[in-house]
Amino acid sequence: MPESRASLVKIYKESTGNEEFIKILHDGVIVYDFGSSTLDATSIDFDNNIQNDESIPLGAHLIEELIFKNFCSLNGCTSDDFNSPEAAVLETRRIKETYYTSISGKCQPLVLELKTGEYPIFPITKENMHKITHVDKVGYSTDTRPFVEGTWAGLCRNFLESTKENSCKCG
Repeated sequence: MPESRASLVKIYKESTGNEEFIKILHDGVIVYDFGSSTLDATSIDFDNNIQNDESIPLGAHLIEELIFKNFCSLNGCTSDDFNSPEAAVLETRRIKETYYTSISGKCQPLVLELKTGEYPIFPITKENMHKITHVDKVGYSTDTRPFVEGTWAGLCRNFLESTKENSCKCG
């Protein structure tokens, strides 16, 4: 069961006795789960016991890959230049999470150690993150969808719009 559906069912069960909230759920709800590997959506028509789950591989890992790619481009390096590419990936994820959870919107730069002992940086700024999510291209395909390419934000927006159109109450 997708996490988005499990969350929606859990909320429904926990809302027993709150008739106003239950009415809202019966009017139609879509739950989105922005995960590290996928973006999932679930809509449930509680009146007719119909559910619609959709998922695409548009997770936050793609943002991390773009941060790393921009880091390497700025600093003239490749993944082969790191002692531990795994540690570089984990640090990139940590910095990305810090950026998106920071109330101030400020974040320390991404600093990664190269085999040479150098520590180049990539500034994690609003402008750089906007470029990563709204300008740089990503792509994905699934068993049921051909390869699509676009910006992370654009592909995300398209998925949100299509799941709304395909939801149980709209379809």
